[in-house]
Amino acid sequence: MQHYPEAKVVLTTRDPEQCIPENPPPDHNHPHWNRILKLAEIVIMEKDLKMKEGARHDIIKRFQEQENRVKDTIPPGKLLIYHVSEGWERLCKFVDVVVPFTPFRHDNTTKDFFPVMQSLYDALPRIEPAN
Repeated sequence: MQHYPEAKVVLTTRDPEQCIPENPPPDHNHPHWNRILKLAEIVIMEKDLKMKEGARHDIIKRFQEQENRVKDTIPPGKLLIYHVSEGWERLCKFVDVVVPFTPFRHDNTTKDFFPVMQSLYDALPRIEPAN
């Protein structure tokens, strides 16, 4: 906010109890899954993301801590805490744009997560760097 005092911040959020699975996918120990989890670690985790006892609790705790850091850092008038289930209206009002006619997509659910990860897994051998 120091460099861009007029900026607005949209914190997209969801209920971590609902979106973080109790158990990993069956193939979570496959080397390609480990690469995907490594990417998740780079983005949101500090340590290896393995679903061992207590891991889900730790992930939820870190998720909530990160949200709280954002809430504590951004002034209330500059921050929209946004659930994608809300659709366009509140988001568009916050950024001062007209609500589009295009329906808001609601297809980023927990049940969609593993099929998306599977498609990434399937693509990994084709996108490995050349030696």
